[in-house]
Amino acid sequence: MPKSLAKYDVFIGSPGGLSEERRAFRLRIEQFNETHAMSRGVYFRPVGWEETLGGSGRPQELINSELRSCDYAVFVFHDRWGMATGTYSSGTEEEFFEAEKLYLAARMLNICLFFKNVSASQISDPGENLLKVLNFKKKIESEKKYLYQTFDGHADFDRILERHLASWLNQHSGSSPESATLPDVRNSVIVPATKTVTFVDLLDGATKAASSDNNEERAAALYLAHKALAAAGAVGEKAAVQLLLMQVRTQNKDYQIALEEYNKFVELGDSVDQHIVYEAALSKLGLLINMGRHSSVLTEFDNLFGKFDGHHALQFAKANLLRVAAAQSLGEKTIEIESCRAALTISSEISSDEGLVLSQRAAIGILFCLNTNDQWNEVVVEFANLENSFGEDLCQFSDATRINSRRILASSYFELLEHEKAAQIFEGFLPDFSDVSDMGARRDLLRSLVMGGLLLKDIEEYQARALALLEQAMSMKNIDGSEELEVHVAWAIRFSANLYASIGDTKSRSDMLVRGRGLFISSKNLVIQKILCNIMWSEIISLRDEGRTHDVIAVADEIIGTFGHSDDVDLGRTVSSAFSAKGMALGELDRHIEEQAVYDLGILRFRNATDGEIRSHLAGIYVLKSMSLAVTGQLDESVSTCTECLGHFALDDLLAIQEEVASALVFRSLARSLQENYELAILDLEACIARFSNFDDQDIRNKVIEAKRRRALVLKELGKRDPARQQLVELREVALSAEKSSAHDEQLCTALLELAQFAMEDGNTGEYIEVLTLVVDIFGQSKDLAVLNIVEAARSELSAHFAR
Repeated sequence: MPKSLAKYDVFIGSPGGLSEERRAFRLRIEQFNETHAMSRGVYFRPVGWEETLGGSGRPQELINSELRSCDYAVFVFHDRWGMATGTYSSGTEEEFFEAEKLYLAARMLNICLFFKNVSASQISDPGENLLKVLNFKKKIESEKKYLYQTFDGHADFDRILERHLASWLNQHSGSSPESATLPDVRNSVIVPATKTVTFVDLLDGATKAASSDNNEERAAALYLAHKALAAAGAVGEKAAVQLLLMQVRTQNKDYQIALEEYNKFVELGDSVDQHIVYEAALSKLGLLINMGRHSSVLTEFDNLFGKFDGHHALQFAKANLLRVAAAQSLGEKTIEIESCRAALTISSEISSDEGLVLSQRAAIGILFCLNTNDQWNEVVVEFANLENSFGEDLCQFSDATRINSRRILASSYFELLEHEKAAQIFEGFLPDFSDVSDMGARRDLLRSLVMGGLLLKDIEEYQARALALLEQAMSMKNIDGSEELEVHVAWAIRFSANLYASIGDTKSRSDMLVRGRGLFISSKNLVIQKILCNIMWSEIISLRDEGRTHDVIAVADEIIGTFGHSDDVDLGRTVSSAFSAKGMALGELDRHIEEQAVYDLGILRFRNATDGEIRSHLAGIYVLKSMSLAVTGQLDESVSTCTECLGHFALDDLLAIQEEVASALVFRSLARSLQENYELAILDLEACIARFSNFDDQDIRNKVIEAKRRRALVLKELGKRDPARQQLVELREVALSAEKSSAHDEQLCTALLELAQFAMEDGNTGEYIEVLTLVVDIFGQSKDLAVLNIVEAARSELSAHFAR
């Protein structure tokens, strides 16, 4: 008997000048049919204007009519656009938009676009025709609705076309072309695909295609589903197709269309089988969640599911879990836990694997809800209830469920201050679950160990056990290749490094940094990069506190070299800080030329940054550079750098940036004073005082106090002793004020010492002794080393005076 072949029509559209490609198109399809497609029950028919123009009527409409019956469309462009058809600027453009309508209506399976490469000389002077092609290509690129490919000649086009044909063939048959044997197909009968398949075939094909994550497969699912809908007879068949259409539209995020498909399902009436009705209702709840309409989910749950009557338990359990998700988003804790309990009650009666899975989800949901609602005692009680209810069946729960439920229990014990119970649960994870193979369960196990270390590390008597848990996490095997698991190991290293730093174990902390570098320095995972960068920045802070300046430079170099080119904002924040840290370290070593070069590199790297925190760091780099230039006597350059900083940031509202603006005004005044340009120095200081006096931020207020103190010194240089002295007297009142902040101690203490100097110069011995005594009385108990040095200077002055 002759064999039936499913026929799929493939249209080719192109402007003139591509005759070689059109011939290659036909020849390749014919050869592909003979060698691959027909042996697997498929026949591709090439369609183009060559078959059409013999008819009567408008030529382009005849082509369009043929196009409308095609399953695939291929469009090829080079350097010509074609002649206008009346409605469109070319016949090929009209054909493309006609194909696009078919594709969007799910009446065409795929559209392929090919652009033949043109020479650089043509692009530099394209002319009207090529310009239209280039503009069309740009439109395709920007809209990102269709993939396109470029090619060099008809042989290249032939090779790419064959790949597309192979992909299409795989969608319509079960095996790959290479594995097919070639039977005798001389007696095959070629008939349209829609006439050779039944409704069941079409629905099965659509269902199979819908299960794919591939967009092309899902487009095929819509195409087959519409064919199945046309072939459907009974109401049940139509209902099954409408449900599938709704689900595929939801997968494709065509939510509004999916809702319309559900309404069409409802219009089928009450004769639809209740199982399908509940499946559709379930799909609608999922659709509403995807649309972010969580309140509607709660309303529709009551409308669609009402009260559980003992039937369709699976759908009711799933619906309750969807209700949980909606309640979580709305913060409806009562509805959330009520739905979890309902899902657990219903699913525990379902004797199937799916029922067990739903029971696990519901059980974890109850524990999670109670935990996030700070109902830790209730978590303990609920966990005991689960053990009693399920008994030995609890062992049938997945490893992931058992690990997660124990982790929630342990964290609840921790919050209840029952630290020993929490520690014992965390320490039992690895012995009980060391042999788990499921990657998800291993992730949850690793997360639990890290959480145990994180919670226990801040309790002194549990710190050793916290380190042991973190070490277990870092030592877990079989995580290679899983970035998600590696992230948790990176967190474990970070927490361990921080814990070692807090207990003063600098060697172990450094070992952690070395370990982190060794494992992750080449990682491309952004989360891991951020964790590693954070570990390295913590190292800089510790090294700076220890006075290990050379090591600060080395680690800052590593941060800049490893992460300096990243566009990620978080990494950029740390890198910009590293530029400042390296520069300051070089300044401490009196390597000022290198210091200034580092600041220049930081400015160059981040001058176009838009993130507020990075911009505040950049403003700080300008100020640091100004200070370094002043130290090396480059006063003009120092003033210029502050002026550049003010030009960039003076109008920025971010508080951290305003602090740097205040610093820039103060340091520019200092440089101008060193230039003996006192009048301009006064203007800078008064601008700082006027602009920032009403700020509540303590750091900015400290800059205002410094500006007032320096203003007094500049006025003194100008011979204006009375207003200078009055300025220092005002600062003495601030020092005596109960509202004084310790953040201002150094500036106020210095101001009092300068006021004492005024009194001595004026021969006012009583005020001199009084002010020095105030310095000792007010600031003598300070913990700030710089302030204590000033206090010691005041004591020395008093001792020397009384010795005289």
